Amino acid sequence: MPLLMMLLVGCDSGSSSASNKDSNIRNACLEMDATSIGFTGPSKRIDIMKDYGFSLDEASTLNFVINQTYEVSAAWSFDETKSDCVMNTYSCPLALTAISNGNLDQYTKGWETRLNSCNLLL
Repeated sequence: MPLLMMLLVGCDSGSSSASNKDSNIRNACLEMDATSIGFTGPSKRIDIMKDYGFSLDEASTLNFVINQTYEVSAAWSFDETKSDCVMNTYSCPLALTAISNGNLDQYTKGWETRLNSCNLLL
């Protein structure tokens, strides 16, 4: 019986850890998206992410993703529809999940697909 309890507790611990990670991703993104503080600059975003347990490297990578989206959007500022479409390709939960799982390529492929739907070719 004690072995069974250890196995159950061990399985539950992993589930709890994943749940905490998902919760931290969701809450960090909500805070950054819902407040002007989250997007006033990289240092504020890093502070918010550190509050939710993300590393400086993860926060810096998210800043890079955000900056890339802003730069592409700014390049299309003469066309409001396309610029807005580019901004809508960014997803904090998707990006932060991919970053925290060490799989930024996964997010990048999805971002490129969403970006292609903006019909940016002249």
